[in-house]
Amino acid sequence: ILGGMLFYKTLKKIDLPHCLSLLGAFAYLIHPALQIYSRTFLSEPFTLFMMTLVLYTYVVYWQNKKTLTLIVLGVTSGLLVLTHPFYVFLPPLLIFVQWLYQRLPFRNLIIGALSFVMVVSFWLTRNYMLYDQSGVFLTTSSGAVMAKGWNKDVLDLHNNVDGDLADEGLVLLPEDKEIFWSGNELERSQLYQKRTFEFIEGHQSLIFPIIVKKLKIAFNPFREKPKPGVLQTLNEVHRVLALICLVLVLLFSKNKLIKTLGWTIVGATIFITVLTYSGLRFRTGQVPIELLLIFWSIDFVYKRFKPAPQNAPLPDRVGKK
Repeated sequence: ILGGMLFYKTLKKIDLPHCLSLLGAFAYLIHPALQIYSRTFLSEPFTLFMMTLVLYTYVVYWQNKKTLTLIVLGVTSGLLVLTHPFYVFLPPLLIFVQWLYQRLPFRNLIIGALSFVMVVSFWLTRNYMLYDQSGVFLTTSSGAVMAKGWNKDVLDLHNNVDGDLADEGLVLLPEDKEIFWSGNELERSQLYQKRTFEFIEGHQSLIFPIIVKKLKIAFNPFREKPKPGVLQTLNEVHRVLALICLVLVLLFSKNKLIKTLGWTIVGATIFITVLTYSGLRFRTGQVPIELLLIFWSIDFVYKRFKPAPQNAPLPDRVGKK
């Protein structure tokens, strides 16, 4: 409910009409992707809320350019990444693209970066101490996630429905079995990462085809495998609308705030997809940004094509002079 209120306020701050802002908040609260994936993956509601908080803070900062708001943006962005490391590229890109459009002072970039790093560093320090100073890392699942996106079956088996269920064990060697089960979670992750880099180095001819395959999966809004259900169908409708509106924003919008959000979504999706992979559920967190672009596009198209008001005839001047 708090996320819905924040999203409504965000839509109002970008000057959307009251009716569209209410409709956008309603779509946010009942969104099918959240209903589908939050039942199994408990991080999704938190990720959705943190993305909403980042989006709201970012819009406020775009408008007032206050240092305090920038610090809050850095803190909320750090919490977003800790909630779901899949979005590690999104906050830096958000500030970087804004800098390209508005030429923010370099001091602002430093303040935002330090606020972001400060929050993330607490978790990095925690992990460093918990695993006996074995290294600095954000999550012990990073090796397995990379292995899912870089193995011999990616070209044949990956799709945008169950790509996140790929077999990360495909990169492991027969002699890894004993090492794998005798190690802790971090050691298994490091083994996955090592074998993934070896796979990439030993299969250089597959690098470009795998990247193309994964990017096609990431930006294809249609299900590449049947997945029945009303919620699945509604989620697919949302993805189609989101892609159409994203293209519209990038090609025709002159609003730099909206365009920044569009380019950030594109860039963050490309980077994380090339590094790992992008299943449908992982894009649930970016629903607030996609909904904002959808409802902004509805308002944009309506204003562009609404009929011009006709001049009403002046009333006859009768009566007293």
